[in-house]
Amino acid sequence: MRPDADADAAASLLLGACLHHAVLSSFAERPTPTAQLADRARALAEVLAAGLRPTD
Repeated sequence: MRPDADADAAASLLLGACLHHAVLSSFAERPTPTAQLADRARALAEVLAAGLRPTD
């Protein structure tokens, strides 16, 4: 993890994205299949991790 990374902010971004998806799915009254949820969670975590990795 980069020394200047804000772990609390990173956690908030990840939780916010998950909450956003859950709320929209609930409003649409269409639950997301479990396999799709796992893929989405993995993709979000990978994007977030890429931004937290040291650059050198």
